[in-house]
Amino acid sequence: AGHVGGGVGVSLLACHAYGFAAREEPETAAPHVRHCRPLTFRGISDDAGVAKICFLPADINKIQVAESETFHGTEVTLLKADVLSLDQGPTQVSVKLLPKSLASLTVHVFAMPRIIPKAEETDGIVDWAAEDRERVEGASVVVEQLRDGDVDLHLTSPDGGASFVAEDGLPEGCVSLTVRCPGFRTEERAVFLLVGANSLYVPLCRE
Repeated sequence: AGHVGGGVGVSLLACHAYGFAAREEPETAAPHVRHCRPLTFRGISDDAGVAKICFLPADINKIQVAESETFHGTEVTLLKADVLSLDQGPTQVSVKLLPKSLASLTVHVFAMPRIIPKAEETDGIVDWAAEDRERVEGASVVVEQLRDGDVDLHLTSPDGGASFVAEDGLPEGCVSLTVRCPGFRTEERAVFLLVGANSLYVPLCRE
């Protein structure tokens, strides 16, 4: 996984001068490039992590990737001297993104046994990881991130419904977990995710 995949927005700011340098009036003279408002060109990365942008190169160009939940924002300077001519093909620039610390989440879903296992040595807290767990059919797990603008995340199952995972990781913090399955009561939980591995065991009660 040497790339970030698709859907990452990339902006290229071409710092062109504006005005008319031949005129001597201060209000119309061309300002220094450091004071110019750049022309902005945008692109979106594909599944291979490549964003293709056609732009009008200036002496100084800046490639920016905004901060997201997964990566810190970054900026790379591209000088006009380093831009290839059209007959030489596209100019390739590698932009390295620094990943944020994320929480991985695995939710194990199973039927609540009719006889609850004994847990006298653990103050009544059942170690479900050490118990035999009855599989359920048709379960779904949704994570609601409790921040404005965040969309609900539907977890995927790599083993046919016994467990569900968040493939790309989640930011550290509080989330609301909802587990549904035909023939069982809906289970809702508020969970605080920590950076690193988080494993939850959710027994479902029959209706």
